[in-house]
Amino acid sequence: MNNYEFFLVFSDNISQYFNIAAIVLTIGVIFINKLATSWFNPVKYILFQFCVGISVVLYLYKLNLVSNYAFSYVMLCILLFFCVLYIFYPERIGKAKIQITNDRQCQSAFFIICYSIYILSTLLTYALRGIPIFNDDSRLVTFTGAGGLGIISRFSPFLLCYSLFYIYHRFFSKRLSKLGLMLLMAPFVIFGVLSGSRSSFLTYIFAFWGYKLFYKGEEIQLSHYKRLLIIALTVTLFTFAIEKATNLSGAWLPMLTRVLACGDLYWMSLPNDVWKDVTANSPWSDVTVGLLAPLRLMSESNADMPIGFQLVRLVNKGFEDITGPVELFPISTLIYFGYFGGLIFTLFQALFVCKLVASTFKRSNSLIFSSFLFFCFWRSLYFLGSFRDGMGNLFSILLSTIVLVFFSVLVGCKFVYRKRG
Repeated sequence: MNNYEFFLVFSDNISQYFNIAAIVLTIGVIFINKLATSWFNPVKYILFQFCVGISVVLYLYKLNLVSNYAFSYVMLCILLFFCVLYIFYPERIGKAKIQITNDRQCQSAFFIICYSIYILSTLLTYALRGIPIFNDDSRLVTFTGAGGLGIISRFSPFLLCYSLFYIYHRFFSKRLSKLGLMLLMAPFVIFGVLSGSRSSFLTYIFAFWGYKLFYKGEEIQLSHYKRLLIIALTVTLFTFAIEKATNLSGAWLPMLTRVLACGDLYWMSLPNDVWKDVTANSPWSDVTVGLLAPLRLMSESNADMPIGFQLVRLVNKGFEDITGPVELFPISTLIYFGYFGGLIFTLFQALFVCKLVASTFKRSNSLIFSSFLFFCFWRSLYFLGSFRDGMGNLFSILLSTIVLVFFSVLVGCKFVYRKRG
């Protein structure tokens, strides 16, 4: 079932979907609040998307568009994964044992390096590869075959994270005016819109939450920062308006459609058991390619095309663009490892992400190191959805670790290890 077919069915059964979604979201919020109390926490955003996806699965099953076999697996898989999260996911942030003793003396120099490289590399990418939002092809091809630019794209999110931490810190410590804040943030907002990523604004919100919690030790709540939410929502609508060539009022419908598209993997794969037609000849290569291929430990040709890309081509005959939904574990594990093997791998993935998050969910008195910990935590969350994407982000963490050490040496940072944190 392609997008057009789904929304055709959806238009005839809108009330059924919203009734199901209301029940799922009501139950889901109770669980989500156990793992994340703040709506600025990226975990809450990811789990909200999952609830929308679960609603789509139940909706399709109610319309008799999903087999009992596939439905039982998806629901068991999701139940298993979230039971593990409920038990093992860390509830409270810990304290990092690694500190930078001369952090205050290094902050500004570190910022100049990160801010400059991020802006210059982004402008260079636009000059050589085009502006993503105006590209005829998917924005996913921007770094395909980009060589050195592709490597920079792996650690540039860390440069952005620290730059945002520094700007927020200067502003809230009264050492940066509102005008200075707007001038420093302007390139990020512009790049976010031009990236074509509808959720680019979330980076600024998540980084703000990260700064408050990972550095200041404060858990912020939505009620105290409604203005920030309004600004972020406006930026999102503006992005949709540019991409769809409409005005802000006309951007609401495509944005709501995008929210519903959190379930696109399910409506492409489950009806008519399309998932059975996906090629998965090398499952272990497929799930590890994101890490092993950049490390030159494996050829990317050894892995199959991502499941999302294959599904788009299966449900849209003759379609050849590089685009598709993220291969979330309820579908990818079934395709790669079968019914029982998939449940075992799901258990492993859930335990792995809990361990990885626990090792990065720590605050630090160092602005530089706290931004790095937040970046690692944020990238670890990709394992909540796709193991393949998670492995790719694990490589980004490794590369950013090297960048952190290199830049720290340049500006003279002094690291110390304290057993008690």
